[in-house]
Amino acid sequence: MSFFYYERTPTGRWSPVMSDSPPASVRADGVKVKTSPAMELTGDTAHLTFGECRERWPVGWWESAPESRSDRAVKRGPRSGEKIGAGFFVFRRGDSTNRIRPSQLPFEHPSKEAALAEAVRLAGVRPGYSFDVFERVSSIRKEAAE
Repeated sequence: MSFFYYERTPTGRWSPVMSDSPPASVRADGVKVKTSPAMELTGDTAHLTFGECRERWPVGWWESAPESRSDRAVKRGPRSGEKIGAGFFVFRRGDSTNRIRPSQLPFEHPSKEAALAEAVRLAGVRPGYSFDVFERVSSIRKEAAE
């Protein structure tokens, strides 16, 4: 029997989890964890892959009125724990292509240490996937002619 749910990360983002046991409110190390309701994968859902679970139950499905993707895209301010301009990102590599899989608005970590900690956490939650930490090397901007 498997369970699919989302777990709130220390940076405030929701991370999908597929596990053989239901979510716990406290981890083994004593840290409290906020999770979504767990979906028990039995019967017609027992065969679902991790990706199919994410499609069937996207982030926010458990909320009474989840905001649409377009609503989220409009909110461009920093998220909890994010520092715009810091230049540290964590990206997952694709299963078969090994290409970077960025989101539309990637989370910008406040420090290299925070990005490394998130990569380690994600690798623990998603065994078999590679998570790379990137640091902005430079920014170049030319002002438009008036």
